[in-house]
Amino acid sequence: MSKRTTLDRRIVPVLPKPEDTASRRDGVSVATERYHRLHGTSLLLDAADALNVSSASCYATACVLFHRFYHQISLREVDVWSAAMGSFLLAVKIEELTISLKQVIATFLRLYRKRKMILLEDDEVVQWIMKQPSIAYDSSAALPFAQKDSLIRENDNTSASINPFGPLWKEWQEVVIETENKILRALGFTVYWIPDHHPHKFILYVLRVLEVDSHKGLAQLAWNYCNDSCRLDLCVRFEAHLMACAAICLAASEQGVVLPDSSLPTTIKWWEVLCGPGHEAELDVIQKELLALKDKESDVVMASVAFVKSLVKNESFNDPQSFSWESIK
Repeated sequence: MSKRTTLDRRIVPVLPKPEDTASRRDGVSVATERYHRLHGTSLLLDAADALNVSSASCYATACVLFHRFYHQISLREVDVWSAAMGSFLLAVKIEELTISLKQVIATFLRLYRKRKMILLEDDEVVQWIMKQPSIAYDSSAALPFAQKDSLIRENDNTSASINPFGPLWKEWQEVVIETENKILRALGFTVYWIPDHHPHKFILYVLRVLEVDSHKGLAQLAWNYCNDSCRLDLCVRFEAHLMACAAICLAASEQGVVLPDSSLPTTIKWWEVLCGPGHEAELDVIQKELLALKDKESDVVMASVAFVKSLVKNESFNDPQSFSWESIK
């Protein structure tokens, strides 16, 4: 008798035990899991920028898929490169964008080349990365900056680098599609609700309610904080409207905009009208975690610019040193 799979089709935006991840149960530390997730979401952000898609649609949806997937599946089973490509491809379909599988693979190949060259202007960051053999892929360490940039420009036509009829392309296609199917199975094939649960969708509404939407740059700054929230697993820990309110609080504080608490009773905060009472601690946690992303000494920069070796046993298909990447230099 064939093995049956039971799918959980319930819509649960906030997971009951978000800290109880598959990686944690598999012996992966909190810091290591955070580092790998930051690495994966940085790939999603760069891919969205490269393909010029909206941050409130494809990128945010891909990040939610990515984080929810890794709540069910361990980092020792699927590496972040595969998960990022699978999440991005699935997000493209959910958002009904006209981006092909070939474009997705070509985009991630371009990201690989740029990261392999470690195209940075911050010498201190480069030096830190080069001292971490377990983190960095240092084959280009001796190349001067101008030569790195030249190599990237020479090889920028990534779609021509892969023969769409060759064995390498077929293997890439199979791995990406297989990972996409793993994500769907892990999430119970219930993903249609995700685009309607992004914090971005609340920003303009809340600013209009507070009558501060006329302040130049406030909405964009709050929007940027919502983008930052996608880097972390906040989407499985907090409701979207809470993240939106936290983003507005940070944006208003940064721009010196006074939010209209004065029109309310002294015991009521503006966000309590929108979120209800009893969420002050949650808003505080969200704001602190978003601000921590701006710490240049943290692991955020390193995860965003360097290669992070996968935790998959016997290496993974998308490791920088694997035959698949090296064969298309």
